[in-house]
Amino acid sequence: MKKTLVLVVDRDDDFGVKGRVNTPVIGKEECIEAANALGIADPEDSDTNALYAAISMCLDLQEDGIDAEVALICGDEKVGHRSDLALVAQLEEVLDIVRPE
Repeated sequence: MKKTLVLVVDRDDDFGVKGRVNTPVIGKEECIEAANALGIADPEDSDTNALYAAISMCLDLQEDGIDAEVALICGDEKVGHRSDLALVAQLEEVLDIVRPE
């Protein structure tokens, strides 16, 4: 069975800066913890809703019998090449672990 990855990208690292979350984060429970951490630190940050939406989508896929995993990667608060380099490194790590098709 093919595996689907539901990926959230936080380019400016609000999860790390505000929520003190180390990324990448892989898995439903781990992503819920990350969403809660940012939601408590900054209840108005829309990145929290993006992660909850991804978790919900992953659960919907699983209910439909699809092998799915959810993950979060973050860049750098100085958005630009530093952020992009961090995202690429984390994406490669997630792909190595999850192995989506």
